[in-house]
Amino acid sequence: MDFTIMATGSFRLKGRDLYAEGFRRRRYNDIKTAAKMTGMSRPTLSNWVNSSETVSRLDLNSFTNLLVDGLGLSPDQALNMKLGDIFEFVPHGVEEASK
Repeated sequence: MDFTIMATGSFRLKGRDLYAEGFRRRRYNDIKTAAKMTGMSRPTLSNWVNSSETVSRLDLNSFTNLLVDGLGLSPDQALNMKLGDIFEFVPHGVEEASK
């Protein structure tokens, strides 16, 4: 029998990358403006963009607002995004070592 070992870990939102690509393209110069345009709270959006912490929970309605209203994606474009475009996989042990 051949067994495949799967890595264990968590996910980190690529918030800075998303912000740089989408918000700047839409000319949102700061978190306050971006939060207003997406209907998200400033603290939530700021945390998603600036945090290097792993994601423990994600409100899908807010996340959809981020992708569609914030980044300017169509619903179809958002649905067709790959997981790796949005999240970075962090193997267990790596997160603690990077702090």
